[in-house]
Amino acid sequence: MLCAIARSFLLHVAVKSTTDEFWQEESVSLLQFKATRQASRDLRPSNDTNVVHLGRDEPMKWPDELEYPVFNIPIPIHIFIWSFAGFLPSTGTSQMGNCTVDYSSQQLENQMPMSPDYDISDADVVLFAVPNMLWAWPTRYVFPREKKADQMWITSCEEPFHRDELAYDCRLVQDEATMELMDATSSYDASADIQTLFDTVYVEDLKKGPPDFSATPSDELATVAHSDCATDFRNSWLEEIMAEIAKTGHKVLSYGRCFHNTDEFGPGEDSYVHPWMDRAAARPFKLVGENVLQPWYVTEKIWNALAEGSVPVYLGAPEVKQMLPEGSFLYADDFPSTQALVQRMLDFTPEDFAKAHAWRDKPTSEWGIWKDTWLYGRHTMMNRICEFAAKQKMEGKEFKSGTTPAAHDLPCCPADPTCCLNGQSKSAAL
Repeated sequence: MLCAIARSFLLHVAVKSTTDEFWQEESVSLLQFKATRQASRDLRPSNDTNVVHLGRDEPMKWPDELEYPVFNIPIPIHIFIWSFAGFLPSTGTSQMGNCTVDYSSQQLENQMPMSPDYDISDADVVLFAVPNMLWAWPTRYVFPREKKADQMWITSCEEPFHRDELAYDCRLVQDEATMELMDATSSYDASADIQTLFDTVYVEDLKKGPPDFSATPSDELATVAHSDCATDFRNSWLEEIMAEIAKTGHKVLSYGRCFHNTDEFGPGEDSYVHPWMDRAAARPFKLVGENVLQPWYVTEKIWNALAEGSVPVYLGAPEVKQMLPEGSFLYADDFPSTQALVQRMLDFTPEDFAKAHAWRDKPTSEWGIWKDTWLYGRHTMMNRICEFAAKQKMEGKEFKSGTTPAAHDLPCCPADPTCCLNGQSKSAAL
Protein backbone atom coordinates (compact mmCIF):
# COMPACT_ATOMS: atom_id res chain seq x y z
CA MET A 1 0.00 0.00 0.00
CA LEU A 2 1.49 3.30 -1.05
CA CYS A 3 1.90 6.10 1.47
CA ALA A 4 -0.71 8.80 1.08
CA ILE A 5 0.17 12.40 0.40
CA ALA A 6 -1.39 13.91 3.46
CA ARG A 7 -1.91 17.27 4.98
CA SER A 8 -0.64 17.85 8.49
CA PHE A 9 -2.53 18.34 11.66
CA LEU A 10 -2.38 17.53 15.34
CA LEU A 11 -4.92 15.00 16.49
CA HIS A 12 -6.26 14.88 20.03
CA VAL A 13 -7.60 11.62 21.40
CA ALA A 14 -10.25 11.87 24.11
CA VAL A 15 -11.07 9.02 26.44
CA LYS A 16 -14.78 8.18 26.43
CA SER A 17 -16.64 5.16 27.73
CA THR A 18 -19.67 4.94 25.44
CA THR A 19 -20.10 4.89 21.70
CA ASP A 20 -22.51 7.84 21.68
CA GLU A 21 -20.19 10.06 23.69
CA PHE A 22 -17.08 9.12 21.78
CA TRP A 23 -18.45 8.95 18.26
CA GLN A 24 -21.33 11.41 18.18
CA GLU A 25 -20.89 14.07 20.84
CA GLU A 26 -17.17 14.35 20.19
CA SER A 27 -17.71 13.99 16.42
CA VAL A 28 -14.99 11.40 16.03
CA SER A 29 -13.89 10.99 12.44
CA LEU A 30 -11.66 8.02 11.70
CA LEU A 31 -10.31 9.06 8.32
CA GLN A 32 -7.18 7.49 6.99
CA PHE A 33 -4.93 9.32 4.56
CA LYS A 34 -5.05 7.22 1.42
CA ALA A 35 -3.40 7.11 -1.96
CA THR A 36 -5.28 8.75 -4.83
CA ARG A 37 -6.57 5.47 -6.22
CA GLN A 38 -8.13 4.62 -2.84
CA ALA A 39 -9.58 8.04 -2.10
CA SER A 40 -13.15 7.15 -3.07
CA ARG A 41 -13.60 4.08 -0.87
CA ASP A 42 -15.92 4.12 2.10
CA LEU A 43 -16.38 1.48 4.81
CA ARG A 44 -19.87 2.30 6.06
CA PRO A 45 -22.63 -0.15 6.84
CA SER A 46 -24.35 -0.84 3.56
CA ASN A 47 -27.91 -0.93 4.95
CA ASP A 48 -30.09 -2.53 2.29
CA THR A 49 -27.86 -1.89 -0.70
CA ASN A 50 -25.90 -4.59 -2.46
CA VAL A 51 -22.57 -2.78 -2.43
CA VAL A 52 -20.42 -1.89 0.55
CA HIS A 53 -18.52 1.19 -0.56
CA LEU A 54 -14.92 0.95 0.57
CA GLY A 55 -13.79 4.46 -0.27
CA ARG A 56 -12.09 5.10 3.06
CA ASP A 57 -10.65 2.12 4.85
CA GLU A 58 -11.66 3.36 8.27
CA PRO A 59 -15.28 3.47 9.43
CA MET A 60 -17.25 6.61 10.04
CA LYS A 61 -18.84 5.17 13.15
CA TRP A 62 -18.06 2.65 15.85
CA PRO A 63 -20.17 -0.56 15.78
CA ASP A 64 -23.36 -0.22 17.80
CA GLU A 65 -22.71 -3.67 19.29
CA LEU A 66 -19.49 -2.59 21.05
CA GLU A 67 -18.65 0.00 23.63
CA TYR A 68 -15.59 2.01 22.76
CA PRO A 69 -12.88 0.90 25.22
CA VAL A 70 -11.81 3.07 28.13
CA PHE A 71 -8.09 3.90 28.16
CA ASN A 72 -5.98 4.75 31.17
CA ILE A 73 -3.63 7.53 30.08
CA PRO A 74 -2.93 9.39 33.36
CA ILE A 75 -0.11 11.55 31.98
CA PRO A 76 0.18 13.46 28.68
CA ILE A 77 1.72 11.37 25.91
CA HIS A 78 2.77 12.93 22.62
CA ILE A 79 3.34 10.61 19.61
CA PHE A 80 5.39 11.82 16.68
CA ILE A 81 4.94 9.94 13.41
CA TRP A 82 8.44 9.79 11.95
CA SER A 83 7.63 7.54 9.02
CA PHE A 84 4.09 7.39 7.70
CA ALA A 85 2.29 4.40 6.18
CA GLY A 86 -1.23 3.99 4.87
CA PHE A 87 -2.13 1.74 7.81
CA LEU A 88 -1.70 4.48 10.43
CA PRO A 89 -5.04 5.97 11.47
CA SER A 90 -5.88 9.63 11.49
CA THR A 91 -8.17 9.84 14.49
CA GLY A 92 -9.67 13.19 15.46
CA THR A 93 -11.68 14.03 18.57
CA SER A 94 -11.95 16.96 20.94
CA GLN A 95 -8.94 18.49 22.69
CA MET A 96 -9.69 16.86 26.03
CA GLY A 97 -7.45 13.83 25.99
CA ASN A 98 -3.98 13.07 27.30
CA CYS A 99 -2.90 11.54 23.98
CA THR A 100 -1.79 13.66 21.03
CA VAL A 101 -0.56 12.45 17.67
CA ASP A 102 1.55 14.66 15.45
CA TYR A 103 1.55 13.90 11.72
CA SER A 104 3.48 17.03 10.76
CA SER A 105 6.13 15.01 8.91
CA GLN A 106 3.45 14.19 6.33
CA GLN A 107 3.97 17.57 4.71
CA LEU A 108 7.40 16.36 3.64
CA GLU A 109 8.02 14.90 0.21
CA ASN A 110 8.65 11.32 1.36
CA GLN A 111 6.17 11.45 4.24
CA MET A 112 9.08 11.40 6.66
CA PRO A 113 11.96 13.68 7.69
CA MET A 114 15.01 13.17 5.52
CA SER A 115 17.32 14.87 8.01
CA PRO A 116 18.54 13.10 11.18
CA ASP A 117 18.47 16.50 12.89
CA TYR A 118 14.71 17.01 12.51
CA ASP A 119 13.41 18.25 15.86
CA ILE A 120 11.39 15.63 17.75
CA SER A 121 12.55 16.67 21.22
CA ASP A 122 9.00 17.12 22.54
CA ALA A 123 7.88 13.59 21.62
CA ASP A 124 7.28 10.90 24.24
CA VAL A 125 6.84 8.27 21.54
CA VAL A 126 8.30 8.14 18.03
CA LEU A 127 6.55 5.78 15.63
CA PHE A 128 8.43 4.32 12.65
CA ALA A 129 6.38 2.68 9.89
CA VAL A 130 9.17 0.46 8.61
CA PRO A 131 7.85 -0.33 5.10
CA ASN A 132 8.15 3.33 4.14
CA MET A 133 11.76 3.38 5.38
CA LEU A 134 12.59 0.44 3.11
CA TRP A 135 11.04 1.88 -0.04
CA ALA A 136 13.69 2.83 -2.63
CA TRP A 137 16.40 1.52 -0.32
CA PRO A 138 18.49 3.12 1.11
CA THR A 139 17.05 6.58 0.34
CA ARG A 140 14.55 6.63 3.21
CA TYR A 141 16.59 4.79 5.79
CA VAL A 142 16.91 7.89 7.98
CA PHE A 143 16.64 7.98 11.76
CA PRO A 144 16.93 10.79 14.29
CA ARG A 145 20.63 11.14 15.03
CA GLU A 146 20.39 10.20 18.71
CA LYS A 147 18.02 8.04 20.74
CA LYS A 148 17.33 9.37 24.23
CA ALA A 149 16.44 7.26 27.25
CA ASP A 150 13.29 9.28 27.98
CA GLN A 151 11.77 8.61 24.55
CA MET A 152 10.04 5.41 23.49
CA TRP A 153 10.59 4.24 19.89
CA ILE A 154 8.12 1.84 18.29
CA THR A 155 8.15 0.11 14.91
CA SER A 156 4.87 -0.20 13.05
CA CYS A 157 4.28 -2.93 10.47
CA GLU A 158 1.19 -3.65 8.38
CA GLU A 159 2.94 -5.42 5.50
CA PRO A 160 4.47 -8.93 5.43
CA PHE A 161 7.75 -9.29 7.30
CA HIS A 162 9.36 -10.47 4.09
CA ARG A 163 8.02 -10.64 0.58
CA ASP A 164 10.42 -11.69 -2.17
CA GLU A 165 8.60 -9.98 -5.01
CA LEU A 166 8.63 -6.44 -3.60
CA ALA A 167 11.01 -4.06 -1.90
CA TYR A 168 8.20 -2.81 0.32
CA ASP A 169 7.68 -4.93 3.39
CA CYS A 170 8.66 -5.14 7.05
CA ARG A 171 11.99 -6.93 6.72
CA LEU A 172 13.60 -4.15 8.76
CA VAL A 173 12.08 -5.68 11.90
CA GLN A 174 14.40 -8.63 11.26
CA ASP A 175 17.43 -6.35 10.99
CA GLU A 176 19.50 -6.15 14.19
CA ALA A 177 20.89 -2.69 13.45
CA THR A 178 17.39 -1.27 12.97
CA MET A 179 15.88 -2.92 16.03
CA GLU A 180 18.78 -2.30 18.41
CA LEU A 181 17.28 0.99 19.65
CA MET A 182 13.59 0.12 19.34
CA ASP A 183 11.64 -0.28 22.56
CA ALA A 184 8.49 -1.96 21.23
CA THR A 185 6.73 -3.26 18.14
CA SER A 186 3.24 -2.83 16.74
CA SER A 187 1.86 -5.20 14.11
CA TYR A 188 -0.81 -7.81 13.37
CA ASP A 189 1.48 -10.52 14.77
CA ALA A 190 0.33 -12.06 18.06
CA SER A 191 3.79 -11.50 19.56
CA ALA A 192 3.76 -7.73 19.00
CA ASP A 193 3.85 -5.47 22.07
CA ILE A 194 0.90 -3.48 20.69
CA GLN A 195 -1.07 -5.77 18.41
CA THR A 196 -2.91 -4.04 15.57
CA LEU A 197 -5.24 -6.41 13.81
CA PHE A 198 -6.50 -6.10 10.25
CA ASP A 199 -9.97 -4.71 9.72
CA THR A 200 -13.18 -6.67 9.58
CA VAL A 201 -16.56 -5.22 8.64
CA TYR A 202 -19.82 -4.26 10.29
CA VAL A 203 -22.32 -6.64 11.86
CA GLU A 204 -25.02 -5.38 9.50
CA ASP A 205 -23.11 -6.68 6.50
CA LEU A 206 -21.99 -9.97 8.02
CA LYS A 207 -25.51 -10.87 9.20
CA LYS A 208 -27.11 -10.53 5.79
CA GLY A 209 -26.40 -14.05 4.69
CA PRO A 210 -25.84 -15.15 1.12
CA PRO A 211 -27.58 -13.52 -1.84
CA ASP A 212 -30.04 -15.57 -3.90
CA PHE A 213 -27.57 -17.52 -6.01
CA SER A 214 -30.41 -19.34 -7.76
CA ALA A 215 -30.80 -16.17 -9.82
CA THR A 216 -27.25 -16.48 -11.19
CA PRO A 217 -26.01 -18.96 -13.83
CA SER A 218 -25.54 -22.37 -12.22
CA ASP A 219 -22.13 -22.90 -13.81
CA GLU A 220 -20.67 -19.79 -12.10
CA LEU A 221 -19.21 -21.46 -9.03
CA ALA A 222 -16.82 -18.88 -7.59
CA THR A 223 -15.29 -15.45 -7.90
CA VAL A 224 -11.81 -14.04 -7.32
CA ALA A 225 -10.75 -10.39 -7.10
CA HIS A 226 -6.97 -10.07 -6.80
CA SER A 227 -5.15 -7.18 -8.46
CA ASP A 228 -1.70 -7.62 -6.94
CA CYS A 229 -0.27 -10.05 -9.49
CA ALA A 230 3.34 -10.15 -8.23
CA THR A 231 2.84 -13.18 -5.98
CA ASP A 232 4.03 -16.30 -7.77
CA PHE A 233 2.70 -18.95 -5.37
CA ARG A 234 -0.76 -17.37 -5.28
CA ASN A 235 -0.82 -17.02 -9.06
CA SER A 236 0.09 -20.70 -9.40
CA TRP A 237 -2.66 -21.72 -6.97
CA LEU A 238 -5.29 -19.60 -8.71
CA GLU A 239 -4.26 -20.85 -12.13
CA GLU A 240 -4.44 -24.46 -10.96
CA ILE A 241 -7.76 -24.22 -9.15
CA MET A 242 -9.40 -22.22 -11.95
CA ALA A 243 -8.24 -24.83 -14.48
CA GLU A 244 -9.54 -27.66 -12.30
CA ILE A 245 -12.91 -25.94 -11.94
CA ALA A 246 -13.05 -25.37 -15.70
CA LYS A 247 -12.61 -29.13 -16.26
CA THR A 248 -15.89 -29.69 -14.45
CA GLY A 249 -17.78 -27.31 -16.75
CA HIS A 250 -17.95 -24.56 -14.12
CA LYS A 251 -16.50 -21.06 -14.10
CA VAL A 252 -14.54 -18.75 -11.85
CA LEU A 253 -15.35 -15.08 -12.44
CA SER A 254 -12.14 -13.08 -11.99
CA TYR A 255 -12.85 -9.38 -11.44
CA GLY A 256 -9.36 -8.14 -10.54
CA ARG A 257 -6.32 -7.60 -12.70
CA CYS A 258 -5.00 -11.09 -12.06
CA PHE A 259 -6.53 -13.63 -14.49
CA HIS A 260 -9.18 -11.04 -15.37
CA ASN A 261 -12.00 -12.59 -17.38
CA THR A 262 -15.11 -10.68 -16.31
CA ASP A 263 -16.01 -7.01 -15.92
CA GLU A 264 -17.69 -6.69 -12.56
CA PHE A 265 -19.04 -3.19 -13.15
CA GLY A 266 -19.56 -3.18 -16.89
CA PRO A 267 -17.33 -3.14 -19.97
CA GLY A 268 -14.39 -0.78 -19.87
CA GLU A 269 -14.53 -0.09 -16.15
CA ASP A 270 -11.48 -0.71 -13.99
CA SER A 271 -12.65 -3.01 -11.22
CA TYR A 272 -9.67 -2.21 -8.99
CA VAL A 273 -10.86 1.29 -8.14
CA HIS A 274 -14.35 0.13 -7.23
CA PRO A 275 -15.55 -1.17 -3.84
CA TRP A 276 -13.95 -4.33 -2.51
CA MET A 277 -17.22 -5.93 -1.50
CA ASP A 278 -19.99 -6.37 -4.03
CA ARG A 279 -22.83 -8.71 -3.10
CA ALA A 280 -24.39 -8.37 -6.54
CA ALA A 281 -21.22 -9.81 -8.07
CA ALA A 282 -20.82 -12.61 -5.49
CA ARG A 283 -21.15 -16.32 -6.20
CA PRO A 284 -21.40 -19.32 -3.81
CA PHE A 285 -17.62 -19.43 -3.25
CA LYS A 286 -14.85 -16.86 -3.36
CA LEU A 287 -11.18 -17.74 -3.85
CA VAL A 288 -9.09 -15.75 -1.38
CA GLY A 289 -5.29 -15.96 -1.29
CA GLU A 290 -2.83 -13.93 0.73
CA ASN A 291 0.28 -12.54 -0.95
CA VAL A 292 2.52 -14.31 1.58
CA LEU A 293 2.25 -17.36 3.82
CA GLN A 294 3.34 -15.93 7.14
CA PRO A 295 2.12 -16.55 10.71
CA TRP A 296 -0.84 -14.34 11.69
CA TYR A 297 -0.88 -12.58 8.32
CA VAL A 298 -4.64 -12.91 7.78
CA THR A 299 -5.88 -9.77 6.10
CA GLU A 300 -9.32 -8.26 5.60
CA LYS A 301 -9.79 -10.15 2.30
CA ILE A 302 -11.46 -13.16 3.88
CA TRP A 303 -13.82 -11.01 5.96
CA ASN A 304 -14.78 -9.14 2.79
CA ALA A 305 -15.69 -12.46 1.17
CA LEU A 306 -17.91 -13.34 4.14
CA ALA A 307 -19.63 -9.95 3.88
CA GLU A 308 -20.42 -10.66 0.23
CA GLY A 309 -22.28 -13.77 1.33
CA SER A 310 -19.83 -16.25 -0.17
CA VAL A 311 -18.04 -19.20 1.39
CA PRO A 312 -14.33 -18.26 1.20
CA VAL A 313 -11.84 -20.80 -0.13
CA TYR A 314 -8.72 -19.59 1.64
CA LEU A 315 -5.00 -19.89 0.99
CA GLY A 316 -3.07 -18.30 3.83
CA ALA A 317 -1.78 -18.60 7.37
CA PRO A 318 -3.20 -21.50 9.45
CA GLU A 319 -3.96 -19.06 12.29
CA VAL A 320 -7.07 -18.17 10.27
CA LYS A 321 -8.73 -21.11 12.02
CA GLN A 322 -8.40 -19.25 15.32
CA MET A 323 -9.62 -15.98 13.83
CA LEU A 324 -12.73 -16.68 11.72
CA PRO A 325 -16.14 -18.09 12.66
CA GLU A 326 -15.92 -21.86 12.86
CA GLY A 327 -17.07 -23.66 9.71
CA SER A 328 -17.39 -20.47 7.68
CA PHE A 329 -14.70 -21.22 5.08
CA LEU A 330 -12.68 -23.92 3.36
CA TYR A 331 -8.97 -23.95 4.14
CA ALA A 332 -7.04 -24.94 1.02
CA ASP A 333 -4.24 -26.77 2.84
CA ASP A 334 -6.73 -29.09 4.53
CA PHE A 335 -7.13 -30.90 1.22
CA PRO A 336 -4.62 -33.37 -0.23
CA SER A 337 -4.92 -31.92 -3.72
CA THR A 338 -6.52 -29.12 -5.69
CA GLN A 339 -8.77 -31.73 -7.28
CA ALA A 340 -10.01 -32.79 -3.85
CA LEU A 341 -10.67 -29.17 -2.89
CA VAL A 342 -12.65 -28.50 -6.05
CA GLN A 343 -14.62 -31.71 -5.61
CA ARG A 344 -15.57 -30.59 -2.10
CA MET A 345 -16.85 -27.31 -3.52
CA LEU A 346 -18.91 -29.19 -6.11
CA ASP A 347 -20.26 -31.58 -3.47
CA PHE A 348 -21.67 -28.78 -1.32
CA THR A 349 -25.35 -29.43 -0.64
CA PRO A 350 -27.93 -26.88 0.50
CA GLU A 351 -27.41 -28.29 3.98
CA ASP A 352 -23.65 -27.71 3.71
CA PHE A 353 -24.20 -24.10 2.71
CA ALA A 354 -26.63 -23.65 5.59
CA LYS A 355 -23.98 -24.93 8.01
CA ALA A 356 -21.31 -22.68 6.47
CA HIS A 357 -23.53 -19.63 7.02
CA ALA A 358 -25.02 -20.67 10.38
CA TRP A 359 -22.55 -18.50 12.34
CA ARG A 360 -24.29 -15.36 11.02
CA ASP A 361 -27.25 -15.99 13.35
CA LYS A 362 -25.06 -16.59 16.38
CA PRO A 363 -23.85 -13.95 18.87
CA THR A 364 -20.83 -11.95 17.72
CA SER A 365 -18.91 -13.53 20.60
CA GLU A 366 -18.88 -16.69 18.45
CA TRP A 367 -17.55 -14.91 15.37
CA GLY A 368 -13.91 -15.72 15.94
CA ILE A 369 -11.94 -12.54 16.61
CA TRP A 370 -14.48 -10.16 15.07
CA LYS A 371 -14.76 -8.19 18.32
CA ASP A 372 -10.99 -8.11 18.82
CA THR A 373 -10.38 -6.69 15.34
CA TRP A 374 -12.22 -3.59 16.45
CA LEU A 375 -10.89 -3.38 20.00
CA TYR A 376 -7.29 -4.14 18.97
CA GLY A 377 -7.30 -2.81 15.40
CA ARG A 378 -5.99 0.44 14.00
CA HIS A 379 -9.12 2.27 15.18
CA THR A 380 -7.77 2.13 18.74
CA MET A 381 -4.09 1.90 17.82
CA MET A 382 -2.94 5.36 18.89
CA ASN A 383 -4.94 5.26 22.11
CA ARG A 384 -3.36 1.94 23.02
CA ILE A 385 0.14 3.17 22.19
CA CYS A 386 -0.43 6.15 24.47
CA GLU A 387 -1.72 3.89 27.23
CA PHE A 388 1.26 1.54 26.81
CA ALA A 389 3.76 4.43 26.92
CA ALA A 390 2.07 6.09 29.89
CA LYS A 391 2.26 2.87 31.91
CA GLN A 392 5.95 2.44 31.10
CA LYS A 393 6.72 6.03 32.07
CA MET A 394 4.69 5.85 35.28
CA GLU A 395 6.72 2.79 36.24
CA GLY A 396 9.93 4.76 35.74
CA LYS A 397 11.00 2.75 32.70
CA GLU A 398 14.22 3.92 31.06
CA PHE A 399 14.19 3.31 27.36
CA LYS A 400 17.09 2.46 25.10
CA SER A 401 19.55 5.15 24.11
CA GLY A 402 22.47 5.61 21.75
CA THR A 403 23.58 6.62 18.29
CA THR A 404 21.30 5.48 15.48
CA PRO A 405 22.47 3.35 12.54
CA ALA A 406 23.21 4.61 9.04
CA ALA A 407 22.13 2.81 5.87
CA HIS A 408 23.85 -0.54 5.54
CA ASP A 409 23.59 -3.93 3.89
CA LEU A 410 20.63 -5.86 5.27
CA PRO A 411 21.62 -9.27 6.66
CA CYS A 412 18.00 -9.84 7.63
CA CYS A 413 17.17 -12.97 5.66
CA PRO A 414 19.91 -15.55 6.24
CA ALA A 415 17.91 -18.29 4.53
CA ASP A 416 17.61 -16.21 1.37
CA PRO A 417 20.37 -13.59 1.03
CA THR A 418 18.88 -12.33 -2.24
CA CYS A 419 15.85 -10.99 -0.38
CA CYS A 420 17.95 -8.32 1.31
CA LEU A 421 18.56 -5.26 -0.79
CA ASN A 422 22.26 -4.90 0.04
CA GLY A 423 22.39 -1.26 -0.93
CA GLN A 424 20.46 -1.66 -4.16
CA SER A 425 16.88 -0.68 -4.86
CA LYS A 426 14.59 -3.31 -6.33
CA SER A 427 11.86 -0.75 -6.88
CA ALA A 428 13.19 0.22 -10.28
CA ALA A 429 12.55 -3.30 -11.51
CA LEU A 430 8.92 -3.35 -10.43
